[in-house]
Amino acid sequence: MSRSGIRAPYICVDSSVVFKWFCADDESSVERALALLQEHIDGHVVLIAPAHMPAEVLNAFERRRAVSDDQLQTIAQTLAESEILYPAWDPTLLSRAAAIARSNGLTVYGALFVALAALFECELVTADRAQARMTECTVRLLL
Repeated sequence: MSRSGIRAPYICVDSSVVFKWFCADDESSVERALALLQEHIDGHVVLIAPAHMPAEVLNAFERRRAVSDDQLQTIAQTLAESEILYPAWDPTLLSRAAAIARSNGLTVYGALFVALAALFECELVTADRAQARMTECTVRLLL
């Protein structure tokens, strides 16, 4: 809820964008990703994501061995405290994600972001080109 009492608009944020929040300038569009986070902190938007998103972000850092153990723990704690809304799994979300994955050659994990944005009728913000091609929802590509 914004300070005016009107609910801020939802934005579905993909793991590829959240990853940028914790990167140095070696990632493109870090400033734009951080600006989105600041909009969320300030209450101008409500960020939503599938419940598996924090695990995807942590896994990306772990696979790359890009951070120390302490940094990985800090990222995990920050994600836990981020106040991102993680809607409950339900048959509609899962069914829609499976259909999107099958028809577009995405993983079900990736299709969950598209399905969630479609169900909430909100924008999906991603740095993933494959997701950016989806027509099931409005997509903003951060590259």
